[in-house]
Amino acid sequence: MHSSAHEAKFFPGLRSSFRVFEATAKSDEMPASTLEAAKTFDDELKLLRKHTAKGTNFFNVLVDEFAGKLKDIDDEHLNDFYLMIPALSLHAVESVVSIRKKLARRGKEDAVNFAEDGFALGIAFLLCILDQSAAFDRLNWKNTVLSFYTDEKAKAATNKDEDALGPSDDAASDDESDTQMKLGKIQATVDEFALLHFCLESARTFLNHS
Repeated sequence: MHSSAHEAKFFPGLRSSFRVFEATAKSDEMPASTLEAAKTFDDELKLLRKHTAKGTNFFNVLVDEFAGKLKDIDDEHLNDFYLMIPALSLHAVESVVSIRKKLARRGKEDAVNFAEDGFALGIAFLLCILDQSAAFDRLNWKNTVLSFYTDEKAKAATNKDEDALGPSDDAASDDESDTQMKLGKIQATVDEFALLHFCLESARTFLNHS
């Protein structure tokens, strides 16, 4: 896109759809090789007009370009890419939760405003160009995550109640504190997964309907 915009500066009459060079070569009765070169050049100008026209959806241009390149290579190893997304997402979420915790520990106010949507946009883009959106949806990933962490919270809450009913000593107090920290971490992870899901679905909608 940057190259197209740069090249367009050298062609003031680019908006015209007339095949100037081919027509000129024909009128001057140029050799067949010159006529073919002029025709090719007009084709390139047509493509350049398409990429620099007002209203051009550059996201679709990117998707079409990458999808076309992938069709030209042996991409069998990417057929099951969507199966990697849950594991990649878990790693991404745990990394963000860890970063937030470190920033908060340092007393950085930016910890509250920290956001990372590049991962979600990248996943959405790859699902789009690999045409694996439907296959990914069949994993039912969001509900599986919510179900898992709901169970984890219930287990932690049960342990907390059992600690509260036990003898009140230092050991019990430490156990209760550990359980509280675990509950906080689980909730932070759930919140981050929700943010990731919203970012991912927004990016997918944007790419699929733009």
